[in-house]
Amino acid sequence: MQYRRLAIMGISVFSLMCFGVGCKKAPQYVPAPPSTPIEVPPTKEGAQASTGGYDTTLTPQLESALLAAALPSDQALPDFEAKTPIEEKQPVPLPDGTRGEYSTLKKTYVQGSSAITVSITDTRGLPVLTSFVQSYQPYESPSGSRWEVVVGDGTGWMMDSKSPDTDTIIACSFLMLYRGRFIIQMSGNTGISTENLLTLARALDLKQLQ
Repeated sequence: MQYRRLAIMGISVFSLMCFGVGCKKAPQYVPAPPSTPIEVPPTKEGAQASTGGYDTTLTPQLESALLAAALPSDQALPDFEAKTPIEEKQPVPLPDGTRGEYSTLKKTYVQGSSAITVSITDTRGLPVLTSFVQSYQPYESPSGSRWEVVVGDGTGWMMDSKSPDTDTIIACSFLMLYRGRFIIQMSGNTGISTENLLTLARALDLKQLQ
């Protein structure tokens, strides 16, 4: 009888750990199709395209499961239906002149005909993927505006496009380069507000990107 009580107690503790606070379910996503290996010999042109001539430290690829975990949760926008994140892999020139890949995890939130796409890309610190963000500046005009917003320990850019006739927002987007490596992008069509995007931006789990 004593052994039976101990066994029941052990099962109860295990259940509490795995279904309570002890175990966290791994985030699910649709993996990208396997890539076809392509041998690319090192070239000066490839190296120049990758780094722009600047010294670059190439970081190891972050696991796609962590990128998926950093995306906002399904409940971040309660009135929207969250789709399963999808992994994408794209080719990119490397600092040694060869070719490699970078990974992006995308997640879509849908409400009727309105949709928001959120993506996180691990650039591995490659200037060819990050340099365009450095040129961003705030602006305001009848057709739209861009301004800085603070999200966690990072700073991003919120942008909107307006109809010149009605001053109605017809599209909006968010962009942040986090830790000089991770590009976080959000885009929404008609019916999506910058407040929707800011809610999702604040729901990012940036701790996963350390």
